[in-house]
Amino acid sequence: MANNGDVKIGKVVQIIGPVVDVEFQDYLPSIYQALRITSEGFDVA
Repeated sequence: MANNGDVKIGKVVQIIGPVVDVEFQDYLPSIYQALRITSEGFDVA
């Protein structure tokens, strides 16, 4: 995943199986845009 500096912060609302529901305030990423989830102890891209 390229780091282009255009980072938008969202919030994971729910996870059901392989589906991750993420909420972005005032922003909707393009379909198929990469998602990176970070928290203490792990980093998933």
